[in-house]
Amino acid sequence: MLDLVKKIFGKKERSGQIAHDRLKVVLIHDRANVSPEVMDNLKNDIIKVISNYMDINQKDMDISLENDDNSVALVANIPVNRMKPTQIRIANLIARSPDHMEMTERAERASIKDGQIVIEPIER
Repeated sequence: MLDLVKKIFGKKERSGQIAHDRLKVVLIHDRANVSPEVMDNLKNDIIKVISNYMDINQKDMDISLENDDNSVALVANIPVNRMKPTQIRIANLIARSPDHMEMTERAERASIKDGQIVIEPIER
């Protein structure tokens, strides 16, 4: 949140702070014994897998290693543009969602009616 405020109001980081942050990144990579090539390969693999299910914004994507005193964590911030269409099969019927479908947070039920797959919201 503070970074956002700094960007909006134009407060610049001191060069010493930037150097300190860069050194932390180098030390984290050294502690985890992860080379830049491995991080690039990891990022590409993550993109490949996630892209099977979602359209993502690769330009604003950030994958990094963070650590505390006892462990190193892989942290991924991946903006999702939309979910890709999914396919459903019931018995011998197969249906696919529309290409541009609105995301919904309500529960839905799939069933067969008149020989077609029908998706309906579950009433609570």
